[in-house]
Amino acid sequence: MLRFQPVELSAAELALRAEVRAFLAEDLPRGTFTPGLGFNAAKDPAFSRRLGAQGWLGMALPAAYGGHDRSAVDRFIVVEELLRWGAPVGHHWVADRQSGPVVAKFGTEAQKQRFLPAICRGELSFCIGMSEPDSGSDLASISSKAERVEGGWVLDGRKVWTTSAHEHDWIIVLCRTTPKGESSDNRVGLSQLIVDLRGAGVTATPIPFIDGTADFCEVVFDSVFVPDDLVLGSIGEGWAQNTSELAYERGGPDRWLSSYLLVEELLRRDGLQADGAFVSNELLDLLGNAVANYWVLHNLSLSVARSIDKGEAPAIESSLVKEMGTRFEQDVVTAVLAYLDQAPNSADASLFGRLVMLSALTQPSFTVRGGTNEVLRSVVSKGLRPSGGAALAAPPSPADPLVVETAARVLAEICTSEEIARSEVAGWSTATWEALSEAGFTTVGIEEAAGGSGGTLHDITAILNAVGRYAAPIPLAETAMVGGWALAQAGLPLPDGPVAVIGSVVSVAGGRLCLDEVVAWARCAERIALVVSVEPNTTMSDGERTALMAEGRDGHGLHVVSLRQDQVTITPGSNMADEARDGVVATLQFEDLESAALPVRDGPNGGRREWVGELEARGALSRVVMAAGALAAMSQMTIDYTNDRRQFGKPVATFQAVQLHLVTVAQAAVRAQMAADVAVRALDRGDFDVAIAAARVVVDDAITGGTRAAHQAHGAMGVTRDYPLQYLTRRLWSWRHEWGTTTYWRRQLAMRSHGAGADSLFDLISKG
Repeated sequence: MLRFQPVELSAAELALRAEVRAFLAEDLPRGTFTPGLGFNAAKDPAFSRRLGAQGWLGMALPAAYGGHDRSAVDRFIVVEELLRWGAPVGHHWVADRQSGPVVAKFGTEAQKQRFLPAICRGELSFCIGMSEPDSGSDLASISSKAERVEGGWVLDGRKVWTTSAHEHDWIIVLCRTTPKGESSDNRVGLSQLIVDLRGAGVTATPIPFIDGTADFCEVVFDSVFVPDDLVLGSIGEGWAQNTSELAYERGGPDRWLSSYLLVEELLRRDGLQADGAFVSNELLDLLGNAVANYWVLHNLSLSVARSIDKGEAPAIESSLVKEMGTRFEQDVVTAVLAYLDQAPNSADASLFGRLVMLSALTQPSFTVRGGTNEVLRSVVSKGLRPSGGAALAAPPSPADPLVVETAARVLAEICTSEEIARSEVAGWSTATWEALSEAGFTTVGIEEAAGGSGGTLHDITAILNAVGRYAAPIPLAETAMVGGWALAQAGLPLPDGPVAVIGSVVSVAGGRLCLDEVVAWARCAERIALVVSVEPNTTMSDGERTALMAEGRDGHGLHVVSLRQDQVTITPGSNMADEARDGVVATLQFEDLESAALPVRDGPNGGRREWVGELEARGALSRVVMAAGALAAMSQMTIDYTNDRRQFGKPVATFQAVQLHLVTVAQAAVRAQMAADVAVRALDRGDFDVAIAAARVVVDDAITGGTRAAHQAHGAMGVTRDYPLQYLTRRLWSWRHEWGTTTYWRRQLAMRSHGAGADSLFDLISKG
């Protein structure tokens, strides 16, 4: 399975981000320049030289050649800030992103000395010489050729879609140095040459682009002499070198930030005003979706950078991010146009009006440049391998490996398809529960002093990820993650058996507690935990309340109640997965119940909001991590099925239409797991408002697209109860409606974005 590790930025990396932001605010303050859309922004050689003077060009290149020996993550941070600012990066962009690294990797010592220092200073610009009029996405079919002559090569041919070739200095040309026909593989016999765009025989002619600009060019090479000392790398190795170069084009923030400024300016224009003007639900939905997607793409893209720093070659991962990112860039434009509900008009001279017009015209190019989506899906699909019958490995995690491995082994042995089918009659699997309980896993994450098994939040969420992978019908999340946790926080005893939990805070009025709720696993639980809000004692003085808060007692009115089954009326019910979702009704005197006040916390009113927020966050996160596990299992199941299933004499996984579905399910799994990983870390450090909401939006969207694609790839087999896919999909469809709907979490995230304002919007997106 594809795997993206979440990235925690170091103190030095965070300091670099702050330094870049301060530089841009001073050197390029808003209102003093015309922001552009991502790396398609304007060209300003003077600005590029100022960046070079800061040490922010050629950051990862060797210091011996003018670079700075810094990490790919450092460069990522700088580039991300430049792009979201709309800075004029066009002059140095290609040279810094890929030409410099390619020369550093394959170039001769003389080439490195000649080109790299000038690139690092922002003085030298490059462009890309790959595409040709008749080759399209079949890059290996190029016709440009170079013939050997004394002292070098004579190049003839044409390149197209070469951005700013009429203004740049050099171009790295992929050409054929061995005639076609000498090998059945067109990739054999290709080489790369470094060509002076101002040299004899080179003609660069601008091609009018759809937005009226003329940055695209056709470049004609008419008997251009290229000396031997400008051959890049080895003759005949051009395809491998070029593939390496493409990796620099994909996976970076430039593949999902093109339309970011459009959203920021929309928030600046239509956001919540100082007078509290009403914000439409349409804007909230647009903003919530956009921020959630920017957030997860930021984390996925940053993971690719960290992978490069580890010496890995994340070509498939970067292709996956590029394909997702560029589609999202287009979706943002579509959403903004739908919200505006009117055609862009050039008469609107505002920055927002200009960005709307520009993005509407250029968005078709987002999914073409750097490799079409269809080509990228083909690249990714080749990396999706069948499991060969092996169990699905747990994702890397800070959790205790022994805990994770043991829990997965127990679930694999006991929670079989037959056991799940049997459990659907009773609403849960007692055999699975008992096996995990014997191993001490049903109270992991709760301190031993409170009656739990100890362990960390990472431990319990890793086990819950396995619960999702094996579709285990047990109340583990409710017992260890939420309900049991709440009992322990209030100092109430943990029962020996399962705990159910009521997710919403219930008010106690007139001394009575009235319940009419649907509760997961109520009939299976030994105790039902809930948080109640008790009417404040109106006769209590401020001094008395302050004294209570100082003692860590009832300063906020929140209590945890532990109910026995015989205290309530339970009506059995179920969700779409036939898991117990039961009606619970009761009217009880609060003074007769087993209850305890939650301790006072930092925050207004004794931390009332913090307690309620964490309870909700824990419930929502439990569904995120279980869904991530289920989507990973679904992706592998779909890969295995389509490789085993043969039609027309070959596995259906080899058909391009099926590969599209495989990639879609893999993307859903990757997005969900990254969302889960980052959200767990956020909750663990207590700063989770953005991460939990964003993760829920991301995962709910992944469930929709992932399950649809998985069933399409399985065909009729996938919709029968004879095949285990339905155990996963029915749970995913149910879980996405629990602990808050998609709309609820989308709007929670949007309101946080409103509260931050347009100037701080990117702080939320780039927040771990």
